[in-house]
Amino acid sequence: MFPLNPRTLIRLSRNNNDNFIKKNKNMPQLVPFYFINQVTFTFIVLVTLIYVFSKYVLPRFVRLFATRVFISKL
Repeated sequence: MFPLNPRTLIRLSRNNNDNFIKKNKNMPQLVPFYFINQVTFTFIVLVTLIYVFSKYVLPRFVRLFATRVFISKL
């Protein structure tokens, strides 16, 4: 094994950072693989949120609002 002194660690970390920057110079939002995944996930989340809100959340608010309007008209 090689000795782990501070200079060796600094050299290793500098090389790893340089390699990381070289490999990932493209923004992942623009890489087609990631873009397709993001669009698919966003579509699934939006459809799920619209369903949950229209089925469970919004009817409660509509009933509450209608009840308050009805009570205030008495």
